[in-house]
Amino acid sequence: MRTKMAPSLMLLPQLSRLLSGSRLPRHTLVRSAFYVRDNQNDKPNWLKVILALGSTAGLWAFLLHQHEEDILEYERRKGLE
Repeated sequence: MRTKMAPSLMLLPQLSRLLSGSRLPRHTLVRSAFYVRDNQNDKPNWLKVILALGSTAGLWAFLLHQHEEDILEYERRKGLE
């Protein structure tokens, strides 16, 4: 004798079978989105290198300048107490 189950519980065995990976995928021959390129380390893109290093140096300069301003503001407010 079969008991009545809620609709969500009736899908539980199918869901567990799906999540366990016991069934093979239908399309086993799928074209990969990733492909292998030739190694281009022997020809670096100098524009990207310069932009990366320049932006890093610019951000560090801004960070140090902002830090100095914050220190001066801290000392100024500390003197008001």
